[in-house]
Amino acid sequence: MLDQHYNIKVIDFGDAKKENEAPIEQDPAPEEDSNQNGDDAEVDGFSKFLMRVWTDVAHSSDDELLGTGDDPSAIGDSVDGFVGSWMHHFQDGYRLSAVHWHLNYTVFPKISNREIEWPSSMQIEPTCRDLIDKLIVLDPDQRLGAAGTGGMDALKRHPFFQGVNFSGDMRILGLKRALRETESQELRQRRIDEAPDTTLPKFRYALVEPGKPILTGLLLKKNRFWIKQERRFELYMEGFIRYFENTKVKGEMKLTPGAKAVHLSRTEVEITLPENKKNYLLVQQDLSKCPAKSQYFSCGLNDWVDAINYVLETINEESAF
Repeated sequence: MLDQHYNIKVIDFGDAKKENEAPIEQDPAPEEDSNQNGDDAEVDGFSKFLMRVWTDVAHSSDDELLGTGDDPSAIGDSVDGFVGSWMHHFQDGYRLSAVHWHLNYTVFPKISNREIEWPSSMQIEPTCRDLIDKLIVLDPDQRLGAAGTGGMDALKRHPFFQGVNFSGDMRILGLKRALRETESQELRQRRIDEAPDTTLPKFRYALVEPGKPILTGLLLKKNRFWIKQERRFELYMEGFIRYFENTKVKGEMKLTPGAKAVHLSRTEVEITLPENKKNYLLVQQDLSKCPAKSQYFSCGLNDWVDAINYVLETINEESAF
């Protein structure tokens, strides 16, 4: 979970507990489960560290972690101490595994022996895989970013970060937009199911995949000679409106921060694009002559104004961080 400044607040619910909460004693594992490798090697200090951490956090409830229990600030201020401690141990050569606590004794030997199972069901970009591989080297002195490997400068020079200016404005990376676009359909559907009003644009268009229009419709566009021309319009969350004559693309409106759509009358809307120094006038035609309205199709200007301003609000919000 990330805060408004994109600092990590919680790595995984299994790795967190409320600050100042007393440790929960964990029953010792059965002797036969303490070493899944089948050899006589003793559990090393790394695994003991993991066991200690999991003993503290294994039974923390979701209410405690999310701040919905007795202490609503748990997810904010209280978690900082734990994350700081977690990172301290990470730098000392330890690594946590995001697994259910009752699987500790099966996963620890794999961690200690660096048995990495790269997922075969997905393609990992080569520089990303190389970065991960160099960050989980068992010897902390040999990890990328350690003093002996060139420190943080060497880490920032890794090809995965090519083009990233760490001293510049990190908002250009589009992290917030990336988080929105990569949100799973399952999570999106869950938000819709829990929404008090599913007709609001942020819920109505939540299931539209990136690169697909969230709203399509037939509207009249006034040209520079004030002649009304029927066009098919498509609105995209990526921040543009494309309009067509039949199947031929006739133009595109780029929605940027500062743009807006306002009603001039009940049947006329003005779209102002200050960055391009252009204004567009759209007119609603006789709705009785339009195809029936659906979730992603409308000829009504009210729907279009709401949808356009929703896209603009999202652009403004995502460009702020």
